[in-house]
Amino acid sequence: MNDDPDSSIDSPVLLELDIVFHSGDWQAKIGSVEEDAKQAVTETLWTEQRISDSQQVAAEICICLADDPFLQDLNARYRGKDQPTNVLSFPQFDLHAQDAPPSMPLGAGPLLLGDIVLSLDTLQREAAADGKALRDHFLHLVVHGTLHLLGHDHEAPEQATAMESLERRILARLGVSDPYLDESEPAALAARNVM
Repeated sequence: MNDDPDSSIDSPVLLELDIVFHSGDWQAKIGSVEEDAKQAVTETLWTEQRISDSQQVAAEICICLADDPFLQDLNARYRGKDQPTNVLSFPQFDLHAQDAPPSMPLGAGPLLLGDIVLSLDTLQREAAADGKALRDHFLHLVVHGTLHLLGHDHEAPEQATAMESLERRILARLGVSDPYLDESEPAALAARNVM
């Protein structure tokens, strides 16, 4: 194991990542989608430090890559918002509940954390409007969705500030610029239509 706590080299995260290409030409627009998603999820799990240095983690996440009509349907059905959105997360567990698994130990199999669904249409619009690279925006929203699966939220300003801080730290380690650099409020995430 690497002695540097901020290094993902030799990470003890064992990730089973299922990528479902529902709609959209993700590979042509972003490139190495599977590799990038795995790196973003692994870095998020490692940074979140729900594990100790002496323990390996086995986690499973499914990422569905879709389009605006699919996300609009899910957003209307599960959040009561009849509009497309960039990312939705569907956690398997409430990790803050009393009966939630305390960690993600290696053992009987990977702990299913849940599903993340992304819209290529919305990601493209947002990246173009903000002058960001599409790949960077994709990585940001994979990190964002994974943090939701781990129990983070941004409904209240203090939650948004904490979540943004984690995102910045993880994205910096992935070589992605601060996505909130141009935002006027410290907890700008709470005002955005991100879930």
